[in-house]
Amino acid sequence: MYEQMATLVDSRGTAGLAAMMAQQAPAMIPPLLLEAAPNIGTQMGEQLVGYDAHTLALVLRGAKLTDFPAHDQIRGIQVPVLILAWVGDRGHPISTTTELESLLPHAEAHVAQRLAELRSWPQLMRDFLTRLKC
Repeated sequence: MYEQMATLVDSRGTAGLAAMMAQQAPAMIPPLLLEAAPNIGTQMGEQLVGYDAHTLALVLRGAKLTDFPAHDQIRGIQVPVLILAWVGDRGHPISTTTELESLLPHAEAHVAQRLAELRSWPQLMRDFLTRLKC
C-alpha cells in the first residue's frame, strides 16, 4: 500500500494522491473513522496537497520498510504505555496491538469497536497520564 501511494505521488504528485484518497476513502479508511469523520478522506487529501511530493514519496517508502522490532527490544521497554487501536485499520491491525500488549511489561491497551469508544480516548489519555502523575 505504501509503495503504491509513493508511486502515485511520483507520477501524479500530491494532488494525484489526494484525489485517490478522496475517491477511495471508504475502501482505505476504517469504517469507525469514516463514521466519526465522513469527509476524512477529502480532509486528508487536502492536507497532502501542501506537502513536498519528493519528501512524501520518501516517507511513504520509509514506512514500507519499517518492521516490528525484535521481541526482546520491546520487552525491554520499562515505561508505562497506553496503546489505542481501532478495528478495521489495515495499516495497524489489532494483532499488533495484542502482541504489543503481551510484550510490553507495563502496557494498557484499548481497542475501539464503536464510535463511542473512540470518543472516549481523550478521557482514557487523561486518566492514564493522571495515574502517572504527569
